[in-house]
Amino acid sequence: MAEFTPLEKIPFDNDPNRVKGVFNPTIEDFECLYGGKPQTLKSGEKKILPEPLANHIAKHLADKICRMKNLELLQEKFEGLDDNGREKWRIN
Repeated sequence: MAEFTPLEKIPFDNDPNRVKGVFNPTIEDFECLYGGKPQTLKSGEKKILPEPLANHIAKHLADKICRMKNLELLQEKFEGLDDNGREKWRIN
């Protein structure tokens, strides 16, 4: 029988120089666990984080936003694209 390595035992290719930005557009602070440690993103806060942590927080924050029943919790409203094709947002 051939031996195999379980997926959870394969090391994640983590480049410490790869970072991403995350933003909490809600009026509530957001907290989730990463590696057993609480990670907090305050209301309206933007952070540059290592890519795996940023992806984790963004995934759970997006899930929370999608489950929100009251979309007025969002601080900003999408207004369309500007002349250069960039998104325009209006803060409540």
